[in-house]
Amino acid sequence: MTMVCGLALPQPIQDAIDNGAWVLPSDPETIERVFKETASPGATLYAVTGMITETEAWANESEEQLAYYGGPGSEAGGYLTLDPRKSVLIGDLGYDMPIALDYSHSPERPRVLYLPSSALGWIEVAPDVPSFLERLGVSSGAVSPRIHHVSWGRMEVASLGEGKDFVLYPGGGREWDWSLTGTRHNPGIQPADVAELIERRCSVVILSRGMELRLQVMPETLRVLEDAGIQVHVAETGEAAELYNELAVEYRVGGLFRSTC
Repeated sequence: MTMVCGLALPQPIQDAIDNGAWVLPSDPETIERVFKETASPGATLYAVTGMITETEAWANESEEQLAYYGGPGSEAGGYLTLDPRKSVLIGDLGYDMPIALDYSHSPERPRVLYLPSSALGWIEVAPDVPSFLERLGVSSGAVSPRIHHVSWGRMEVASLGEGKDFVLYPGGGREWDWSLTGTRHNPGIQPADVAELIERRCSVVILSRGMELRLQVMPETLRVLEDAGIQVHVAETGEAAELYNELAVEYRVGGLFRSTC
């Protein structure tokens, strides 16, 4: 997880950066539709180093300057205010026209704000990062395929079709063949079973224990995932599929899914 001034950068932004897609659209109509204002020459979305530099400068402004730029103490006149301790500057449309993530309402799902050139405060341009990227037409990269159906002995996964058990990750997946790693119900899911999910840079991994919770998970498997900085969830298969679909909207999610016992 990339940190900017103590705040976690949402994974879709990091994915867009990694894929070279973290740029403002060139057509002025999209910019005006999203920000309600035209961009100046040099408008940009920052690299991580730029986010750090600009956010640190914003946090170190004087109280008078913070109030002027819609920070604490400003008379926003119906506009939003932004706390520099709970925000990250991610770009600008020109001089004194910053775009920011506001973590004050949700540390996990910051909303996206913009400071118009002639305003006393900030406006919301998107309720969260995925919505912001969608409105800009920016792709965050590979998306984890959605699970459409789970029942005893059968799963249906977007772009992959039907199968019994699946390994899923950003950009695709395959059927989970236990014979490749010698997996059994006990001792259960092994480090070798999750190696591919680590290689594919999943930030969250969902491990299902089957419909009857007979499939175990080796402690070593949890440890290797945690050592890689990956958030792990272990659940019954139906619950695991629901959680996977929910988290796949925002994170690089991978998982192992068993549709029987």
